[in-house]
Parts: sequence; structure tokens; C-alpha cells
Amino acid sequence: MKNRRDQYKRIFSFSAAVILVGLYTLGFVWVWYQSYSDAILLPFYRRGNWVMILIYIVMVMLFSKAFGGLKAGYLKRTDMFYSQTLSILCVNVLTYFQISVVNRDFSATLPMVILTGYDLLVLVLWVVLVNRLYFRIYPPRHLVVIYGDKNAAELVLKMSRRVDKYMICESVSIAESTEEICAAIGRYEGVILCEIPGQRRNDLLKYCFARNIRTYIAPKISDIILRGAEEIRLFDTPLLLCRNYGLSMEQRLVKRAFDLTFAVVFTVLLSPVMLVCALAIKLNDGGPVLFRQKRLTLGGKEFYVYKFRSMVVDAEKHGPQLAREDDDRITRV
Repeated sequence: MKNRRDQYKRIFSFSAAVILVGLYTLGFVWVWYQSYSDAILLPFYRRGNWVMILIYIVMVMLFSKAFGGLKAGYLKRTDMFYSQTLSILCVNVLTYFQISVVNRDFSATLPMVILTGYDLLVLVLWVVLVNRLYFRIYPPRHLVVIYGDKNAAELVLKMSRRVDKYMICESVSIAESTEEICAAIGRYEGVILCEIPGQRRNDLLKYCFARNIRTYIAPKISDIILRGAEEIRLFDTPLLLCRNYGLSMEQRLVKRAFDLTFAVVFTVLLSPVMLVCALAIKLNDGGPVLFRQKRLTLGGKEFYVYKFRSMVVDAEKHGPQLAREDDDRITRV
């Protein structure tokens, strides 16, 4: 029954994603036929229009998959909206350039701006309605925490913030007997294993797996390393290769190119906002606009980071201090 329930949940998420992509596509179809189809130099025949629509659908699905914004019920509403906003902005910008290439000239931008506004409105309604329906059909799971030390409290606190998804009803120390722990596990829909010694954790994991009990595990550092391991087959014996090479040369080149492009573009776009911030800081107390602080990067190399100053001048003359609520060192700006 639990497996069937989870299958229905995946069907729900898939159907919600199809509806969202369909609404995006309807908006693009309307904009394409109203503003671009007949305006390009060599208008497409029927199949050419279909290809443009198909390319739009594929891009929406690829970017949504990349940013993970179609996971209805799994992400918070703000995370879903943020991810889908990034997706639709990327898709619409690329689509505009695609249309301009087909037109052999820069096409009108207003229709794409209207399309983006329509997409964002659809997105807001979709996120609110789908989340509300999802959690009405699938209420939060009742869970028990099996903990090994006080560090488990941090995980419990984080999961407690998602009361729409997790309801932690009981906590049991690993110091209790195996019979008491198994009895507690049997009373709930799932279990969280946190900061438990390796052998006990393995035993409980096998116990839960054999009885089809949903199990959440807070990974140790060794678990995280294993997740990134490369599998090697030695006849019928699998080996896991763990190595720490960092980013490859190609990844470093792509990352550096992206960093520079992103920084230049958004420095230009946000320069009016930064100018207003600079003027506000200067007019507030007449002190310097920027705050400079030394940091360390790869290999212990020192560099300076520059930020808009948010504290009074000489706020750390008595040494670094953490900011606190109602801190009198923080400026009004």
C-alpha cells in the first residue's frame, strides 16, 4: 500500500509538471502566432511553426529539470518559484535570440516581456494551487528520530521547519535497547537515523529496509565521499574509487567564463541600484561607502573582498564580533 501511495504521488507530480509546461507552451504559441510568425522575413509554413513550438517545449523541460523546479511537493514553495523563475528567464531569453536568428535581425522584445510576465503569473498560481492540493492529499509523515548525540538536535530543528512534510513525533536515544527502538520505529511511518555509530546504523537500516519502512539518514563525511566515488568492476567484485581531484580543467574553464560573464552583465544591469546604495550610505554618516576585508582563497592565498558598508566606521576596533539583534553598530541603511 505504501509503494502504491508513492507511485500515485509520482503520478501527481508528473501531471502537475505537464500542466505547467502546457500552460507555458500555450503562452508561447499565442505570442509566436500573434507577434513573430508572420513578422519574420521568410514566414514558416505549418511544420516550421511546429518545430519552433517543439523547441520551446524541449528547452522548458531541460531547464526545469536542470534547476529542479518541477518537484511539486518535494520543495518549498519559495524554492519552486525561484527555480522555475530561473528556468523561464533562461528559456525566454534563448528563445528571443533564436527568433532573432531566424529573422536575421533583432525582433521586437515586448512580446517576450509580456510572455515572461504571463509565465510568472501562471507560475505563482501553479505553485500555490499545486502545493495546497498536494499536501491535502498527502499530509505530513509521522516520524521518529533515533539519535546518537546532541548534534541530532540541529537536524531535527531543520526538519521541523517543514511541518507541511515532516511531523516528528518522538525521539529515542540509541542507548535504549534494540527491542525498544524497533517498537518505536513500528509506531510511525518513517524513521530518521542521526549521528549513530556505524554498526548500529547498519543494523537499523537493514531492519527498516526489510520491512519497507521509510528511512532518512544524516550522512557522515565518509558517506558523502562515497557518494562521489567512481565504480570499478573487478570481475564480479565491485570497487569504489574515491579521489579528491576537485574540478577538472574543462570545469574550471567553464566556471571561470561563467563567473566573468555573469559578473560583467549584472554589474552593468545593477549599476543604478548600486549607485543609489552608495549615495544612501554616504549621506547617512559621511563615512566610506565600501568596507574592505581580508579573506583567504585556494592554497591560503589572501585577497580583499569589498562590500557596501552596513556598520558604523570602526565597528570592529575592539576586534571582530558577531552581529546581534538590535546591534547599535548597524547603520540605518
